[in-house]
Amino acid sequence: YQGSFLSKGYDGCVQYVRKAIEKTIKNHLLSDVPVSAYLSGGLDSGTIVAVASQDKKDLLAFTGYYDVKDNWYDER
Repeated sequence: YQGSFLSKGYDGCVQYVRKAIEKTIKNHLLSDVPVSAYLSGGLDSGTIVAVASQDKKDLLAFTGYYDVKDNWYDER
């Protein structure tokens, strides 16, 4: 990064992190095949899908669920 974003206070830090996330996700969306995402139920995957969907209107997102006796897993 150029200079210290910390000297710009809270709002400067928020803006720096937001732009860094947006740039990184946009770079990872470059593809010659369809792009999709897995929503794990956490903040990170939700953030990625929210930002990616701004550029990729046809972005597909998936979640997982299965039910096995005495052991279930649900990230819907």
